[in-house]
Amino acid sequence: MMKKLLLVGMFAASFTAQAEWEFRGTPNDWKTTPLTHVQGTEYQTCQTFGSDNPRFKIDRWGNWQESYPQDDISVVANTSYQITFYSDSKHIERVEVADCEGEPDGWPSLYFRGTPNDWDITPFVEQTEGVWQVEVDFDGRQDQRFKLDVYGDWSLNYGSSDSSDPIMLVQSGGDIYTQVIGRYSIEVNENSNTLSINGDPNMAPHAVITPEGPLEVELGDSIIFDGSDSWDEDGQIASYAWSNRETTETAQFTFNELGEQSISLTVVDDGGAKGTASVTVNVTGDPESDWCFRGTPNGWTKTVMPYNPDTGLFELLQPFNGEEDPARFKVARCSTDWQESYPTQDFPVTDGEKFLISFDETAKQVDAELVVGPSAPELTVSPQSKTFTSDNLSVTLSYKGEATDATYLLSDSTGDAVAFENGDVIVVGADLEIGQSVDLYVEVANDVGSDSATYTYTKGDPEEIGFTVWLKAPSGWDAKIHHWDAIPEGSWPDTDWSGDDMKELGEDWFRYKFPNSSSSKMIFNNNGASQTDTLTRSSDGCYYYADNRWTDSCDVPPVPVEVGISGAKLKFWQASILVTLEADGDDVTGGRYTLDGSDPMAGTPYNTGDQIPLGEGLEIGDTVELRLWASNDVSTASERYTFEKIEKPSASSFSWDNATVYFVLTDRFLNADTSNDHSYGREKDRNGSPYAGYENRVGAFQGGDLKGLTQKLKEDYFNDLGITAIWLTSPIEQIHGFVGGTNFKYYGNHGYWMLDPTAVDANMGTEADLLEFVDTAHEKGIRVVLDVVINHVGYDNLIDASQQPYGALNAGWEDYYYTSDPSTIHYETYGNYFNYSDGAWSQFWGRDWIRHTKATGYDICAEAYGAFDCGGGLPDVKLESNATVSLPPLLQNKWAKEGRLSQEQAELDAFFNNTGYPRTVGNHFIKWITDWVREYGFDGIRMDTVKNMEGQGEEVLKRLKDQSVIALNEWRAANPNKLPDEQELDFWMTGEYFDHGVGRSHWFDFGFDSMINFNFAGVSLGSIEGVYSSYAASINTDPTFNVLSYISSHDKNMYSRSNLIDGGSALLMAPGAVQIYYGDETARPLVDAPFGDLTLRSFMNWSSIDQNVHSHWQRLGQFRARHVAVGAGSHTQLSASPYTFKREKDGDAVIVVFGASGNVTVDVSSVFGDCWEVTEFYNNNKATVANGKVTFPTSNNGVLLLEGVEKTCS
Repeated sequence: MMKKLLLVGMFAASFTAQAEWEFRGTPNDWKTTPLTHVQGTEYQTCQTFGSDNPRFKIDRWGNWQESYPQDDISVVANTSYQITFYSDSKHIERVEVADCEGEPDGWPSLYFRGTPNDWDITPFVEQTEGVWQVEVDFDGRQDQRFKLDVYGDWSLNYGSSDSSDPIMLVQSGGDIYTQVIGRYSIEVNENSNTLSINGDPNMAPHAVITPEGPLEVELGDSIIFDGSDSWDEDGQIASYAWSNRETTETAQFTFNELGEQSISLTVVDDGGAKGTASVTVNVTGDPESDWCFRGTPNGWTKTVMPYNPDTGLFELLQPFNGEEDPARFKVARCSTDWQESYPTQDFPVTDGEKFLISFDETAKQVDAELVVGPSAPELTVSPQSKTFTSDNLSVTLSYKGEATDATYLLSDSTGDAVAFENGDVIVVGADLEIGQSVDLYVEVANDVGSDSATYTYTKGDPEEIGFTVWLKAPSGWDAKIHHWDAIPEGSWPDTDWSGDDMKELGEDWFRYKFPNSSSSKMIFNNNGASQTDTLTRSSDGCYYYADNRWTDSCDVPPVPVEVGISGAKLKFWQASILVTLEADGDDVTGGRYTLDGSDPMAGTPYNTGDQIPLGEGLEIGDTVELRLWASNDVSTASERYTFEKIEKPSASSFSWDNATVYFVLTDRFLNADTSNDHSYGREKDRNGSPYAGYENRVGAFQGGDLKGLTQKLKEDYFNDLGITAIWLTSPIEQIHGFVGGTNFKYYGNHGYWMLDPTAVDANMGTEADLLEFVDTAHEKGIRVVLDVVINHVGYDNLIDASQQPYGALNAGWEDYYYTSDPSTIHYETYGNYFNYSDGAWSQFWGRDWIRHTKATGYDICAEAYGAFDCGGGLPDVKLESNATVSLPPLLQNKWAKEGRLSQEQAELDAFFNNTGYPRTVGNHFIKWITDWVREYGFDGIRMDTVKNMEGQGEEVLKRLKDQSVIALNEWRAANPNKLPDEQELDFWMTGEYFDHGVGRSHWFDFGFDSMINFNFAGVSLGSIEGVYSSYAASINTDPTFNVLSYISSHDKNMYSRSNLIDGGSALLMAPGAVQIYYGDETARPLVDAPFGDLTLRSFMNWSSIDQNVHSHWQRLGQFRARHVAVGAGSHTQLSASPYTFKREKDGDAVIVVFGASGNVTVDVSSVFGDCWEVTEFYNNNKATVANGKVTFPTSNNGVLLLEGVEKTCS
């Protein structure tokens, strides 16, 4: 890839470059012939084939790393063909022609590239055949020069060292230098290979600044600079531009920073020429009060940092005592309000500690040195004194620091003070009557000091608040309620569109309760499709959709009673847990519970939402049975739950360096909820009826959903495979319609065509489904990785353009779109129904946000592959932009229709106020992506198309990582019972940079912990030693980087279906983290499809699993999960035949054998001593080491996996 940043540095050098797409075949002896760029993604060449097995391929960059199709295309011998290649779909067309002599000789395009446009591409216009013109503004800078580029990718370029007029052009010649200033017309005649520069000479104006420099001022002083003395000898000054962005003749500068500064002025004359002047200003003065500490301890107000002349630093001794979580700060200039602060991200510190904060003004370096010393414990009881309206109140007894004594005493107790452990939960107030109080006295102490307090808890009269709404819906509805602005504020959380599920009651009635609110706004809808207007309700009521009216009463079927629990795991390791009890239904007479296994009908009463502590005093392995019962006039209900106290998970049981990541295309995994298969009208006709056979169409949504993933989690499918993290394709709302494929409809079933970055796609499920999936994964000890793309947004498409709306459509689009025959859809005809010249395209994402290939008013995408192209025609996001932007019109209009615009705007306001970030395009995406982490608890992200962000997205990605760390910590603090284990590992980020291998690239300096390794695919188990040894030596000796290796992927290749035993062995024993592509473990077959990517995305083969492959992958995966040494340890080969090696990491050691047969004796003396009992995990055999060796039988797959158990003798 040729980068713009690289070009700027090539001053006087001449260069050529490899074309992106090359013809390679028998006509050119498989050398490279550049394809001619026709337009958009279309490339052509004409070739005459001989008689010797004629065939060809299209090769990207001419290095065979990416070529199409997979197999050579064979053609008729002694025949000429016009060959057309489409770079987005990789579709190749060939048309037989008489010969190639008639192929046009003229240039298809021409671009100006030089210092005036920073070596970007500015297109020429062909005036007559072979004569091209473009207007260029020259500024007369030193070494001003340019070249001509035919395709915009440097593959065919022209320059010259000729100074004649006209200039003679030379292919791949030197840069063309000129000293002209102003706007000139460049005319190129390709027939004569000449160039001329036409225009009237224009002298550069003279910029003059008054007062002249150098100047010296005191810190905080202001100066008004005057540029009115600037002049132009052959015209007039037309505009002024100061370095502080003022555009008047005068500009005021205030100097708030010590040291030497430069003030500059650029003037432009009426002919477009520029002139520049500058003045040097030295700022002196007393810096003692120029910098302030702002952070959680002082509520982000200003605390002056005194200047220490001994260290040359501004310093402040500052304690952090839990004022806000997480504890953090910045250093900001006292004289401004956040205009200048350091570092870019908040500086995090450990709460409950004291730090010496220091700031180096010259280097802008912030540091925090821990001041170590003993301190007294500090109480953090929660909640503190309060009035409660439930039957009882749970109080957490906790403190900061270390305590040797910790006791509490209740005023209604007659006994002595009771000792407690940090974090214990007690229940108060169960015996109180309304209006009565109980005092809680708590004291903690150590040798340094103590802390004590008395808290008062009063039982209040429950306030009658809350209301219920019922909906009489049309038949067949999947009823949802989207609600917001509940009163009191914060009494009930707002929803994202399409909202919460409503309780189905039968006879098309649905119900929803607002338990803590007096009113709310709402929209009833059919899973995001048909919907009501915005409604407001403040009391019980029934809404009849057909009549568009409310009533205060209605004939609703009674709701049976249901009981259950929430907020706790059945297996826990904490001292105690809180369990929330639920009893739902009409007129429930009251729930009851027991904890001793007895009949709950005579148990302790409870109401929905009551919490009880459970587990205190249990030993590891002990269980307790919770039984629930409730009744109403319709039914009775009972449930029982068995809780077990387990051993606290080992801190070394999981490491991202040893992760086994399961990459799943959710839509192709398991359909557990058929009600969402046609969300937003996907694959339905105009009347709303589904098309037959949609689930078998390669480009359609085929039904897989979040509930399917959760079902397999609950069945322990992933645990049995040894999976430690699941990477799922993005659940974010995709474009609703399809785009044109090669005679098929192509939907965003893969998650890479985003429509709304804040909503769950309804085909995947609901917010509740996503939350249950993540929670269930964490309960199983599995982390979850979110697939993210911010380089581009989803295609403009016919149905969204009509419904959102945006853009303009041509007549007949509906007849084209609504068809049951996908073969009538083609990308060449799909675009005919868009009117891209209409100004309504401003209502799409908007020019400030994206580049577009065709729409009027948008910046056009770069032709060359890179950061500013529109890969595959997708709208390219302007991550490089530093401009302040408002919301994209598409999202603003969509959110307004869904009734959540004000909510989204308020959240954005809070984000930008809290972070201090400017409102750029990239920072908006940071907010939206980190919300998924904050709300659901994603443990990491996989960033798509990193290569396309080179040179524009690095800083955005670094900030995204920093904010994701903060978001995950906030989620953990709010959900302490939902963690996958007790390791609070940092947020993890891996990325897809096409063809990245094993090595520490610069991306690891911008937030990435890992990069996907493209080099491992295709490895052979027979020659794996060189791979293993080099990987371990590189990856596992440098903690600053890692890789994610794979053998199959969704858009590159699939490992041979006939060799997945060896493929699984090679992958699952590889050093570093590894990725399993869904179905490799079951030998999922490929599917017939129009082009390569789609063949790799067949539906999961649940009914035809290859059990030999599956069990092989299960044993290897479980062994890897048991031993961090496999992926993160050192590697040593012990034997070449059978291939034997060991891995060791922090006391964990294993030995692996491949290619074994019969009974195999293994020398284990370097790992396990005599008398050690060794388990062979693959076949579940045991042996005791004698004379440094063990002997095991092998299975057909020839694998032995050895782990130590214990020493059995002395």
